Amino acid sequence: MRFQNNDPSFWRSSGAATFLVAALVGAFFLYTEHGAHLFGILPFLLIVASPLMHEVMHNGRYRRRGRQGRYPSDDDL
Repeated sequence: MRFQNNDPSFWRSSGAATFLVAALVGAFFLYTEHGAHLFGILPFLLIVASPLMHEVMHNGRYRRRGRQGRYPSDDDL
C-alpha cells in the first residue's frame, strides 16, 4: 500500500501567498528607503567576491598541488 499525501504543498497554500506578498512589500520599502545604502556597498561586495570567484573558477587546484609545484593531470584526479 502506498502512502498518499493529500496535503497541499506549502507553496500552493494561502500562507505562502501571504509570505510572498509580505516579502515583496518589504523588499520594495527596503529598496526605496535604503537604496543608497544598498547600492553604496556593491563595490565592496565585488572586492570580497573576487577571491571566492577565483577559487571556484580554478576548482581548488591550488590546494591539490603537490610539493613539486605541478598541477595535477587528468590521471591524478
